[in-house]
Amino acid sequence: MKKTIIIFLLFICLKTFGQIGIGTAQPQSSAMLEVFSTSKGFLPPRLTITQRDSIENKVGGLTIYNTDLNCMQYWNTTKWIGDCSQSPVVGIITSIDCANVNNNGTLISGTMASGVSSVIPYTGGNGGIYPAASFNSTGVTGLIASLSSGVLNTGNGNFVFDITGIPSSAGNASFNISVAGETCTFTIPVITQGATVGSLNCGSAVFSPAAFTSGTSYSGTLKVPYTGGNGGNYSQISFTNNGLTFTLPAGTLGNGNGNLVYNVTGIPMSAGAISIPISFGGKSCNVTATVAKGSTVILPGNPKGWMRHNLGANTSLDPDVPVQAIHGNYYQWGRATVVANASTPVGAISGWNTAIAPDNSWQDGAKTANDPCPAGFRIPTRQQFSNLTSNNASSNVGTWTPPTNPTNFGSAKVFGSGSNILTLPATGIRSEANGELSGRGTNGNYWSSTQSGTTYANYLALLIDYPVVSSFIRPYGMSIRCIAE
Repeated sequence: MKKTIIIFLLFICLKTFGQIGIGTAQPQSSAMLEVFSTSKGFLPPRLTITQRDSIENKVGGLTIYNTDLNCMQYWNTTKWIGDCSQSPVVGIITSIDCANVNNNGTLISGTMASGVSSVIPYTGGNGGIYPAASFNSTGVTGLIASLSSGVLNTGNGNFVFDITGIPSSAGNASFNISVAGETCTFTIPVITQGATVGSLNCGSAVFSPAAFTSGTSYSGTLKVPYTGGNGGNYSQISFTNNGLTFTLPAGTLGNGNGNLVYNVTGIPMSAGAISIPISFGGKSCNVTATVAKGSTVILPGNPKGWMRHNLGANTSLDPDVPVQAIHGNYYQWGRATVVANASTPVGAISGWNTAIAPDNSWQDGAKTANDPCPAGFRIPTRQQFSNLTSNNASSNVGTWTPPTNPTNFGSAKVFGSGSNILTLPATGIRSEANGELSGRGTNGNYWSSTQSGTTYANYLALLIDYPVVSSFIRPYGMSIRCIAE
């Protein structure tokens, strides 16, 4: 009743005086509506970008406050205009990694999801904004993965999806997601209502065998003790973490205490400490393990393992601490013969071979007899080097001192981050004319197997400011870093 009276009075005021004043009896003569206050403000509709863009039949002058960009905007009949400091940047990422989803909480068949979320890592964020989105589950239906709108990190980060709904059955619920220009599919296990436990003891979990090595295939089990089992049945549960697949076969809980035994297979990608989230029967905990550094490392962009040492280096030394002994040998493109090493004098080499190696001496499609890499490894292709530089941040260690310093063995370019890195020493290059050394400590040069024309071949050049894939004439002497076949 009170609202009706106010609207009626405003109508009479407008009809009588042609103006409306709120907080004042004498609105400005040039204004149809004046809101006056010395202690409060005027609050327009507050909308996210997604809500704003769903407005239909917009007319020029329509005004809102954008909660994603924190600014006022109005519609000028063709686009939104506002007092934002700059136009919004559309969020773009390099990759999204559903294989390493971190699922939190437990989904039970026929029970409303509560406190369940999935964390998906991404790389290469540009700091732009991304809208809210939701995705329906397949396989086990009835679930929705919802992502709130937000702003990407500049570099790497995580998307957090809230999982809601009632799963239709036990099994695996899959979500095909698309965010910031990239797509992937992640899964969440759904258990039956019957299997519940009183607690999970991740602190007493046991891997067998106990040791993990990055880049090396692993096959074993993980035993996680539980208490308070109710004897219920449960469906198979499977998830992936750090390149390892954990599978709990379908089975029946014991009454009271027992163990969940996961089959574990795969190749650990990152060295260092890892945390494996275990969710079962309404309880969750995290098993911790340490992955040792191996002779190879897998980095984003290439599913194959890179050797951690240059060909010819002393493999008993730490490959991430550049010294003379890890610089290794120099090779001419297309030949398996060692033409120099880190101890070879820097001057011209007597009898240097200036001939051009024939086409297909090294090949992208197959390992040739001239490939000097050991069994199971080969010289990388141009594309594999491009994938390395495009998908991994790089940094310098040591002192990069131009134009050259033959005794500077401590400079290197490092790809990756944390403990999951690939270190390439700045080994310089041997001249195509006579084998004379230049560039040590200033740049590194690594042959690829990809030929360019009939006299050139592609290689990875490590410059002080950035890495680049280029081409040089084949008789140059360069380093080699092998990659798994």
